Amino acid sequence: MNNNLNNQVYTNVAPYCEENIVNNNFNNVNNAQTVAGTTCTISEANLRAQPFYLPELASVSCQIIAINAQCDSVASVGAGAVMPVLATPPDAPTIQFVARSCGSITVQCNPGNFDGGAAIDAYIVNYYQSNFNNQAANSVQLVQSNDDNAFNRRQLTVNNLNNGQAYQFSCASRNRIGYGQASANLEINVGIAPIQPYNVMTSTLGDYSNVAVTWNYQDLNCPGWAVNQCTVAIQLERNQVVNGVNQVVTSFTDATQYCVETPDIAPGAQNNLQRYVAPGVCSIPSSVLTANPFGFSCGESIYARVVCQNIIGASVPSTVENGASLPCVPHQVSQFTCTDRTINSISLSWAEPSHDGGAPLTCYQITYTQIGSFNNQPQT
Repeated sequence: MNNNLNNQVYTNVAPYCEENIVNNNFNNVNNAQTVAGTTCTISEANLRAQPFYLPELASVSCQIIAINAQCDSVASVGAGAVMPVLATPPDAPTIQFVARSCGSITVQCNPGNFDGGAAIDAYIVNYYQSNFNNQAANSVQLVQSNDDNAFNRRQLTVNNLNNGQAYQFSCASRNRIGYGQASANLEINVGIAPIQPYNVMTSTLGDYSNVAVTWNYQDLNCPGWAVNQCTVAIQLERNQVVNGVNQVVTSFTDATQYCVETPDIAPGAQNNLQRYVAPGVCSIPSSVLTANPFGFSCGESIYARVVCQNIIGASVPSTVENGASLPCVPHQVSQFTCTDRTINSISLSWAEPSHDGGAPLTCYQITYTQIGSFNNQPQT
């Protein structure tokens, strides 16, 4: 067999034939000879290995020499042909995540270790929703075409997926023999958790009866990706004995259920992944913060952090930023006394309370009653 037609170099294939090349079909009857056909089958593994190294669709020619006990015959005329080497389906490829968008996932198929001896001409991605347990598998195929760039990227996009759901993806490659074994499954969520909330501010409201926590978060205009809840936790710092040592232990207690106002969560439009900034606000009454489970004292600083969630999961908690003093009832005034009096009036004076309750004093309220009067209801 010749695998180099220009140099006409022939290699003996007889040692690699799976059949025994012996012809015993000569009949010496009336000096007439008849010859039966003889075959030689060589495995693909041998043709691809030393000394042949035949690639796919190699051009080869063959010569045959008959040998008996006396001498060798003249070699036959070489018969040239394009001899396709037998192939097997390709090895299993690997699959990797590339990108996600609203209702779609893009994956990439990477070829396996061996193409099976024939060029890969297609990839197929099989997928199904994880909670369907492979009962409704679908597929998307990428076939080699004039658009070699697309094929060479080996990337396939699967559309019309259910947002907020997890899917199992696998990939297989094809040569002229057929599709080979599929890759291992790769689970991908059609959506991502919200990003970390930011600009978290804690402040007292105008009437000083509430502490307001405000923040910003980025949302996505895609059903199943949009933020559907933000939770607010209040930071607590308490002295505790840990391993015999008195330490300040920081923890966070959920305050969302006490919020008077909650974020206005508006669903976005489908197929538009442009992020937009949304505000959040949570107002917590001071009376709640001074009671269990918080137990703050007047004037203590209140710090908060925020976590936003969607159907995929929760964001990273926000960083703890500025705090606000807890507004409470002012302390009792002192040095209250009458400084002067007339027939129709009296003059009073007092000292400011030792603590304003965490908010500026706006007024003083004086209550009085007439001693010995039948109408002894307090007047203000």
